[in-house]
Amino acid sequence: MAKVLARFLGSRARSLPAAFRFEGLWGLRPYHGLSMSCLTNKSQEKAKLSYEGYSIPALIAKHSLPVVTMCTLSHLICWNCQEEFTSYSPVCSFCKSLQPSNSKMNYFDVMRVEKRFGMETKQLTKTFRLLQAQFHPDRFTLKSEREQQYAADHSSQINKAYRCLLHPVERALYLLELAGQPLHEGQIDMDPEFLMEIMEVNEELAEADDKETVQEIGQKNQRILDSLLQEADTAFSNEDINTARQVVAKIKYYNNIYEKVRDYERSHGIID
Repeated sequence: MAKVLARFLGSRARSLPAAFRFEGLWGLRPYHGLSMSCLTNKSQEKAKLSYEGYSIPALIAKHSLPVVTMCTLSHLICWNCQEEFTSYSPVCSFCKSLQPSNSKMNYFDVMRVEKRFGMETKQLTKTFRLLQAQFHPDRFTLKSEREQQYAADHSSQINKAYRCLLHPVERALYLLELAGQPLHEGQIDMDPEFLMEIMEVNEELAEADDKETVQEIGQKNQRILDSLLQEADTAFSNEDINTARQVVAKIKYYNNIYEKVRDYERSHGIID
């Protein structure tokens, strides 16, 4: 269908705004990841073409496209052999050429893990190493410049996904973003009693002058942090995003104390 549309448009496609001239759709070269939908009203002969959220009303009418009742095009086309496949794959199953990274994939899909808060980080690290071994740019030094760039893009995407999902706080914040309720600084009014407790712990930590005291503060803080992480896991599992936001806001405070304890331990040679 996409190829028929491309042939129909022909050279007229070149007059379109640059942002909407996609390889493959316009017959220049297949574009991997093309996703287009169009709806028309047969009586009014109006149409809507959208690509990745951008709408162009009457584009079809402007270029004299045939009026249809409804059409949906979803094509993934290999840039090298021009074969079409029905779902995204980083490597063409026909010619084995590396394809562009999919910017719409969330980090859980990138790392091929279930979208949930509770996670086995050892398995995540193992998957990360396997993916980097598969897509590291060094493996593509003898390939075309296009594939070398695609490899760099894949590697960068994998690195970002791994760094985010490895850390429980970053993972929680990312899940809130995916749920459409990101947690920004100052968005949640914390209980004054809670804030007083945090202030007292910070003061105690600032006045500590021996490693035993610091380690004791760290151990107590870790117990509280572990409990909150479990609460967050339960909230996310139950899709209770409001509760998750409240819990994650507290986690951020205790994680800050955790980082201060770690900084002290590093500066005093207690940990590497």
